[in-house]
Amino acid sequence: MYSATIRINKASSASYKKALGEIKAHDRSRIAIKETSSLLQIDIHAKDAAALRATINSALKDLHVVESVSNL
Repeated sequence: MYSATIRINKASSASYKKALGEIKAHDRSRIAIKETSSLLQIDIHAKDAAALRATINSALKDLHVVESVSNL
């Protein structure tokens, strides 16, 4: 089992969890999102390295979209 945690100190008032809530568990990976007023934490667990990488990339892509929209 592989795992990774991404922690982001939030600079804006954007609700990341609402935007990232669409990320679902897959056969080879699962993701859990925790959010406070100042911190976003994404926990990823995967069966193999390729699934971990793909899930991290997906989460980071979604984070980029959320930040781009919140900066408008």
